[in-house]
Amino acid sequence: MGKNRSIPFVPIFVLVCALLYAAYNLFHVLTPFILSLSVAYMLNPAITHFEVLGLRRDPVVLAFYMSFGFLLALFAVKMLPLISDELSQLQTMAPTYVASTQKFLGAMPSRLAHSLPPGTSKNIEYKIEAWSAKLYDSLLNQFQHLPTYLMGLFPLLSLFFLVPF
Repeated sequence: MGKNRSIPFVPIFVLVCALLYAAYNLFHVLTPFILSLSVAYMLNPAITHFEVLGLRRDPVVLAFYMSFGFLLALFAVKMLPLISDELSQLQTMAPTYVASTQKFLGAMPSRLAHSLPPGTSKNIEYKIEAWSAKLYDSLLNQFQHLPTYLMGLFPLLSLFFLVPF
């Protein structure tokens, strides 16, 4: 009779944890490759279709790159000024939006006080004021980082050219 062998749990668990930790830390490094491979995977059928029609692969890939560059340039010329204007308008109107939200939230405790038992309105009023202060701070913080977020998109767009089709 053979021995009942068990799989060593601890070394496998440690190995899986180490691989997950490495994947988590290398995610930013692997992102360009994952994006490029996914774009190449999605566009491969279209390029293969043109190959079946008798065109060579290199000119077709070059045409795809040039059309993507043209569309990107067209987007930059036409849409970025509109987006910039909208963002600047949003930046000037953000305090008004936050003030109206605070006004709405400030009136909420008095509206809720009529439908709640006596003595609970003070606790709710405190929670709503704390929540609205957090909301205001987080909104202002996010608006300050908005240009950084938008500039972070440009490297992702350049990753399209990393892996050819």
